[in-house]
Amino acid sequence: MSTIAILFSFAAAFCWAVAPLIYRRNFGGISLYELNAVRSIGFTGGMLFLALVFNPEVLLHIPSPTVIAGAAGVTLLANLLGDVLYMASIEAMGVSFAVAVTSTYPLVTIASSSVWLKETLSWPLVTGAIVIILGLNLIRKGYSATEIGPNLRKGFFLAIIAAVLWGVSDTMIRWAILETNVDSLTFNLWRSLAFLPLAWGTWLIKSFRGSRNRHLLEVVGFRRGVELAFVGMLSLAVAGTFVNLALQEAPASIVIPLTATSPLLSTLLAVFFFREKVAGMQWTGVFFIVVGSVLVCR
Repeated sequence: MSTIAILFSFAAAFCWAVAPLIYRRNFGGISLYELNAVRSIGFTGGMLFLALVFNPEVLLHIPSPTVIAGAAGVTLLANLLGDVLYMASIEAMGVSFAVAVTSTYPLVTIASSSVWLKETLSWPLVTGAIVIILGLNLIRKGYSATEIGPNLRKGFFLAIIAAVLWGVSDTMIRWAILETNVDSLTFNLWRSLAFLPLAWGTWLIKSFRGSRNRHLLEVVGFRRGVELAFVGMLSLAVAGTFVNLALQEAPASIVIPLTATSPLLSTLLAVFFFREKVAGMQWTGVFFIVVGSVLVCR
């Protein structure tokens, strides 16, 4: 695996590690639909800024229908349906179980990439991905609520579907890159342009169907809105571009397990910058993730 792909993968993981630290102080009192509407602004604005800085020409050309369809498909599967089902699974069976089940999505990417893209599997790759998933769950136990939701069966079903959607969407990104030779900036720009109407359309539908109309600006507030838009820019625009760059250089079955190490970085950031205490089980999870990452990179 190329060094540049490893660097891009961990750069994306770092962006995703910072995002939860901001979500933690801003997510209370708003729904996922409201969150998606706000972060879609950061996503689109961030991609327009990156395009203007690094390659303004992408703003002047419309890519092929395959690129547009692939970008819209990835956005629909991962950012809309996958995230909504994930939040529904949390409500049904609690945070701990939902996170544990959905963290298996790298295995879905490995399997779908093997079938769809004919990517070669190896025992170190599969073993490394499993070890990373075990480490993720050991780390997340320290941050997840211990309550068990009212419907474990429903929650498990929803979480599995979310993991499948996330895993398949990552394979779809790699397929679009190989099929069309599209650059990472263009593909992520059109993802953001697809996400904006999807997120706002879903919020409007939920708002009209709800028992009461919620004015988004009043619910979110200016300061929180700015922070959530920044998270959208960081986690979707910047991290998404890093992932696409990594997928241009290496198979999805290798890149995605590495990007899934973001909870490791979140833990380290929480320890060094916020002086949070980490249990021994979480340090064991850190060790597992490091070992799994080494195996994946072999």
